[in-house]
Amino acid sequence: MYRMYFRDDAGICGRIDFDADDDRIAMSSAERFADACSDKCSGFELWQGTRQLCDTRVLRPLPPVSLAELIEKRQANVVETEEAIKNSAFTIASSQTLLKRLERFRSTQQPTGSDRAA
Repeated sequence: MYRMYFRDDAGICGRIDFDADDDRIAMSSAERFADACSDKCSGFELWQGTRQLCDTRVLRPLPPVSLAELIEKRQANVVETEEAIKNSAFTIASSQTLLKRLERFRSTQQPTGSDRAA
């Protein structure tokens, strides 16, 4: 379990806990989550328990990556975590960039067999 703190000029503007298989995946995921909320945060910290993996990393532009390009398990984790960010009580939850990404994902989802009319 990893904990990520979203940072802005005033300090911590959000927090999210998420699972990742290893530190590399956790860091990559944290960069994606921060990028998704980049209109509300300027950096982040990443922790696993009392071990700090990243100290206030300033956001760098990430190449555009669609969720379809991520492996299926990671895709579900990213969407689930972004939903948790949106539903949190933190300032970061009002990120318009995040809301647009989630809406874009929802609009591209394929209906499952149970969603189709018989």
